[in-house]
Amino acid sequence: MRVFNAVADAKVSRAERLARVPQAEAELDAAIADTTAQEQAGDRLSDVLARQKSDARFPRARHELDAARDRWDQLTGRRPA
Repeated sequence: MRVFNAVADAKVSRAERLARVPQAEAELDAAIADTTAQEQAGDRLSDVLARQKSDARFPRARHELDAARDRWDQLTGRRPA
């Protein structure tokens, strides 16, 4: 009796699974097509990179960092990353 019940349950669950496939595929297609968050992140990244490129403080800070690394290298014989 348990075997017959298991077979019947398997048939029902298979039919239910097959019925849910189109909906799952539609949801997958919608998720793949929704690139809004990626586009917004790309726009924000472009804005940040543009601001950093035009900011005069970054080259000066990079120069000061390199000078501090040079001093550290002279004192210890190793240059920090």
